[in-house]
Amino acid sequence: HSYVGEKLLHCKSIVEQMGEKCWHEFEAGLNEILRDEAAQLLQAASPGAELADRGTFLERRMCTVNICVIGRTPALSKAERAAFEAADKAAGLRARVLAQLVTKFGPSTEYALNFSIGGQIGIDCAPCGWDKTFCLQFLPEDEFPTVHFFGDKTDEGGGDYELYTHPRTIGHTVESPEQTMELVQSLFLNV
Repeated sequence: HSYVGEKLLHCKSIVEQMGEKCWHEFEAGLNEILRDEAAQLLQAASPGAELADRGTFLERRMCTVNICVIGRTPALSKAERAAFEAADKAAGLRARVLAQLVTKFGPSTEYALNFSIGGQIGIDCAPCGWDKTFCLQFLPEDEFPTVHFFGDKTDEGGGDYELYTHPRTIGHTVESPEQTMELVQSLFLNV
């Protein structure tokens, strides 16, 4: 959803964009990929955990989908999330799943979806053109010629990359909310 004040500017769901047929095919294909990968990936976060005890592998939001290859419920502890992120960085666990998703559902397919690593444990999915740069259409360039963007997944393949590298933005890579606030303070508030 996009609002100015209380006025709704835009609202369209990913299912509307894809169509029901493609959406159901995407869900079925995702389940097939996860069936082959998820148990192994879960062991990286929580050794001894059983996939049967996990849920919410696909979190459908209005405009996007977040795929959590190890399930979001029950919630993982901070230590388990950190363990998965470390194992993922070392072995490219999500990158392997992401590559399968791009091959089967990516921009060159009839599904026309983009995928990127998101957060500590997820893969973000949106229709092509619906990445984070989508927000720029609601910031008129004559009023906002430059937009500062702060993100942690700013490398290619990360969920922040497209907006971070967009010609209208000045991108700032950060590692925490505290670092973001320090940068905002030093860039804009210490004038």
